[in-house]
Amino acid sequence: MRIAIVSPFFPPSIGGVESIAENAAVELARRGYEVHVITTSYNNMWEKIADFGSCPRDGIRVHRLKTLSVRAKYATIMKNLTGVLSCLRPDIIHVHCLHPHLYQSISVKRKIKSRLVAQLHAPWASGPEGVLPKLLFPLAFSVMRKMQKYVDMFVTHDTDAARYLVEHGINGSRVSIVKQPTIPRAVLEFKPTEVFEDDTILYLGRITWKKGLHVLVQAAPLILRELDDANIVIAGPAERTYYERLIALAKKLDVMHGIRFIPGAVKEPEKFNFMASAAVFVTPSVKDLHPITLLEAQALGTPVVATDVGSVRNIVLSNKTGILVKPNKVDELARAIIDLLSNKSLRHTMGLEAKRFVADNYVLDKAVDELEKIYDRITFKTE
Repeated sequence: MRIAIVSPFFPPSIGGVESIAENAAVELARRGYEVHVITTSYNNMWEKIADFGSCPRDGIRVHRLKTLSVRAKYATIMKNLTGVLSCLRPDIIHVHCLHPHLYQSISVKRKIKSRLVAQLHAPWASGPEGVLPKLLFPLAFSVMRKMQKYVDMFVTHDTDAARYLVEHGINGSRVSIVKQPTIPRAVLEFKPTEVFEDDTILYLGRITWKKGLHVLVQAAPLILRELDDANIVIAGPAERTYYERLIALAKKLDVMHGIRFIPGAVKEPEKFNFMASAAVFVTPSVKDLHPITLLEAQALGTPVVATDVGSVRNIVLSNKTGILVKPNKVDELARAIIDLLSNKSLRHTMGLEAKRFVADNYVLDKAVDELEKIYDRITFKTE
């Protein structure tokens, strides 16, 4: 079976969609499928990260296309997408995100008789970013609803997202749930090298406004006042303007001595060493869906503090594998971090439960098993 995965971004771009698309692509290739990924040459901050063209990688072939210069935050139009799909003639076209490339894929699948899977990543749950995406989302969803007969299966990550689609006019027989995000089982078995001191609070991910790092910096005086030895580490690729605002805020609050900023991508295995050696992993998002870093940290036995936004409550069991707090609540965030950091026994108990929870529910091979079933079902169905 030949599978074409269409994603707006792909590693080395860092993000949840990228991780989900890459993990599935590599695992499908490992299982013997011919897998092609069609994407852009940019990361999700529209910085060029790769040359245009086609090249092999990890058992798959990645095709990087040029795009129009007109963009609505993360969405744009991939040039010659329909041409590439027409040449590949895949059995399955698996599209990520409610972007123009979904409609481009629909237009060509009808001609080449491919089956189409749409994995939308619930933009309604975290909220479209930016004025233009907010204005365009209702129209894009309405068009998709009218064209749903050309989508063989919608893949959602949880029952909340599935319910939303059905309640907003998508035929329930066309909706399947595949638990996402997931992690490769090897992460559960990773043997880390300690890189931090015992009292380290870690955030690792994109440094952008929606991740709520200004709330963490605002909580720093409260944390450092109560726990003198605490160290806050904020690492990941940064949006420059927002990063500069964080530095200015930390200086204004006089907490630069307790915060270490590491701007830029942190790659494996260093990323897992960071997560495993932190005492607490924190994700203070003001808007988000379900950051894969929360699963990675839990898989490594690190308890988490996260905000109860999007679908986070599905991947963090509050008071069992971590602590959930309301977004934009500085005092609540600080108290949760202090409570965990000052109780080593609680951290150990939560860390063990977190590792078990991820192993039982969010490993990659189980998700790909479900994808295979969907691919088989729609491949052999009659029109």
